Amino acid sequence: MSWLEERIAELYHEMTRWRRDLHPEGRGGPGVLSERPPFFKTYENGTPVISLPRPAFTGGMSLWQSLHIRRSRRRYIPEPVSLENLSQLLWAAYGVTATKGENFYRSAPSAGARYPIETYVVVNNVDGLTAGIYHYEVRGHRLEQLKVGDFSAELRSIGLGRPVFQNVGAVFVLTAVIGRTRWRYREIATWAVYIEGGHIMQNLCLAATALKLGSCPIGAFFGDEMDNLLGLEGKEEWAFYVGTVGRVREIAQEPEEWLDWELLDGEIKARGS
Repeated sequence: MSWLEERIAELYHEMTRWRRDLHPEGRGGPGVLSERPPFFKTYENGTPVISLPRPAFTGGMSLWQSLHIRRSRRRYIPEPVSLENLSQLLWAAYGVTATKGENFYRSAPSAGARYPIETYVVVNNVDGLTAGIYHYEVRGHRLEQLKVGDFSAELRSIGLGRPVFQNVGAVFVLTAVIGRTRWRYREIATWAVYIEGGHIMQNLCLAATALKLGSCPIGAFFGDEMDNLLGLEGKEEWAFYVGTVGRVREIAQEPEEWLDWELLDGEIKARGS
């Protein structure tokens, strides 16, 4: 890392933390109500819209088992993901779970309930969906079709040539609409959004595991090229996190390597003595 790169990282760290002398209340404050960005993004009339099956709220693999066997899986088989599974994944990752007034509460927590993240899906192999790029319209639990075509080669190039994009069923791209959080939390807005992205991606990975699908979160890719692929300007909205999902040969009901709790307990006691 060069001196400049290291200094940029230090400045970012220093300038995006609250300090008692600058923020005695320990929090930001809402901006002018009339300047508050909208909570949701939708595309123009005429954009093809695809309704999704209603997600299931009960049944399936337990949370504890999903946590136990979740792994990043990068090799997929060329079999389609079902539309029902895609619907379930979108809802589990960041879907609406309750409404109260103008608030649409989601499956992932959000600082100040600002919900600054949009979800795009690059569909490669999903039953009942044309390959292409879609935006998740969360209020209506539906997809807006933005582009039609096979973008797997572009994704692989944007993703530093990784083979994880081969045979993938769908690629979830999270984007930051920074104004929603900046309106209230100002200088800490960016890292607040990135933290929220982590919540969403873990939801996605656990849901994929429960559906016996493979998933892999990816943070290393050429951001400007991903923005261009999605048609984003890259200043007020940009791509920052990617998750792949696809069919795998098998997900064992038990993890590949068991944690030996008795051995662990023995090591802890030995260190403490």
